[in-house]
Amino acid sequence: MSLTRPETVEDEPVDTADDTARLRLDYHPDVETLDPMDGGRCGVYSVFIDGIEVGAISLVAKTGCHAEIGYEIEPDFQGRGFATASVAAAIDSVRRDHGFSMLTARARADNVASIKVLEKTGFQRASAKLCCVEGSDIPVGVVTYRREI
Repeated sequence: MSLTRPETVEDEPVDTADDTARLRLDYHPDVETLDPMDGGRCGVYSVFIDGIEVGAISLVAKTGCHAEIGYEIEPDFQGRGFATASVAAAIDSVRRDHGFSMLTARARADNVASIKVLEKTGFQRASAKLCCVEGSDIPVGVVTYRREI
């Protein structure tokens, strides 16, 4: 399993109500923690639509076969299918290039859009709990989703 080479993952055009765009993911390994067994951050996929960077997908190793992804799309590009297409393309890359067989992802329980992205890309709800998010002492609902790849 090699995490040292940058790569580009291209997908079919993303058809939306507004426009048709080209999706590209560029993978950038975190050179400080290349060993996926260390539980550290493995890398980040930069998300580009028509050559414009619009978001990122992180890849964090949890065990030898399990990794967690997180994703964010700029507000101006949300609600148009780009997160779903980006996560689907990242799943293919993670399966093909990084050797993980299980992915997890977490979302706030009130983030309906993020939950829809996970469900559309084959994730299934695994658990839910209350926890404090970074920078706050107020607990919020967080759901964990998982998917075999």
